[in-house]
Amino acid sequence: MKSLSNCSHFLKGFAGLFTKPTYDAFKKITEAMIRQSGYSQVNLAGVSGKNVRQIQYFFSGAVWCHAKLNALRLKWMRNKHEFRDRVSDDIILDGSAVKKDKDAKFKGLTSFMYSNLSKGVVNGLHLLGASIRTNEGKRYLLDTDLFVKGEWLSEWKAWKYFAKQITGMSRGLLFILDRGFRNKYFLSSVLSLKRLFLVRVSLSINALIPARGRKTKRAEKKVGRKKEFPDRTLISTKKWISKHKPIRCESGRLWIIPHAVINAWRSEIKRECTVIIFHRNGFRHPLVLVYSEAEAGTKKALELVSKYIGRWSIETLFKEVKSWFDFEGFKVTSKEGICRFLHMVIFTHSLLTVLLELVHKIPPLKRLIELVLKKSRNIKDLMIIGLKLFFESVLFICLTPPKWLTLKTKRTLIAYFL
Repeated sequence: MKSLSNCSHFLKGFAGLFTKPTYDAFKKITEAMIRQSGYSQVNLAGVSGKNVRQIQYFFSGAVWCHAKLNALRLKWMRNKHEFRDRVSDDIILDGSAVKKDKDAKFKGLTSFMYSNLSKGVVNGLHLLGASIRTNEGKRYLLDTDLFVKGEWLSEWKAWKYFAKQITGMSRGLLFILDRGFRNKYFLSSVLSLKRLFLVRVSLSINALIPARGRKTKRAEKKVGRKKEFPDRTLISTKKWISKHKPIRCESGRLWIIPHAVINAWRSEIKRECTVIIFHRNGFRHPLVLVYSEAEAGTKKALELVSKYIGRWSIETLFKEVKSWFDFEGFKVTSKEGICRFLHMVIFTHSLLTVLLELVHKIPPLKRLIELVLKKSRNIKDLMIIGLKLFFESVLFICLTPPKWLTLKTKRTLIAYFL
């Protein structure tokens, strides 16, 4: 593990994707991305020992395929036991607005869109992202794409294509989706891919539930919904939970509505789903989820609630990509260049993810890194960003050691990293 900070031994498996000069640039840029945060082209060039023109050429002119890099990255990563591809993996989808400078010339790639982070309309790109979360809580980026207006008839066409692409990349069975994915055509396409979905909806959503013990006094002509679903009653989830006692659990109250057909989706999705309402203690509003299976017991429902709460991991992944790898600030003016830079960020992030797992398996090394981060950065928990900050700090610490660094600790650092 003495060569932990020197990632060359990890990068050798990717040499076949590049010519020799391009591979040299790939290796230098990857190691520079690990050791530098908030960089521009100039910063990246300075750390990697390249000039700005060489950096720009690597992303915009050199001959290499970012899709092949991503496929090989996944293959390499899944050879590790912690990240093996399993049916039990959860696929999490989300989108994010990548804000760009209004004065920068991106050749029509940018457009005005609403950003949740900025709470307003910004000029930028729309990033489509997918991540994997394993049963053990390990998370990693699966794939990303850019939605550029004019290339697709609608944003949902792009999402359907993206979902089809990633189902071929993962055996994960369950798609976990936020409220923005309540589109019935998209959810129908997920089912057509032989996958399940767990999507958040509003509390006032109407569901068609089986009518129990209801008798009609006289025969009446049924049309529309009553003709299509004659033995079902239309009711809102808000009204339903007011009439039924909750299931008490340790962290809140739970309601389960089995065999429900969502009224807003009935033209496309006629299959029975399960509506799960969970009101956590201390929270003002309950969490309402729709699971694309007809039934779910109490244990399964609580497991699904936990899975949805784990969806937040993709938000932190987006933050790491956009902020710590400076995806918003890096100015590459072609779509090919932007996609290449994006996949280099994903590759570097995955490399750090694997390195973090290796560090956790070596308690003395973990304690050493935590000591450096706590003293130099006031960071207690060792996460991806903490590891990245450590690599940024370690050279400075070894060259100009602070007062708190003992001679023994300095020798240990040098032994591990130099």
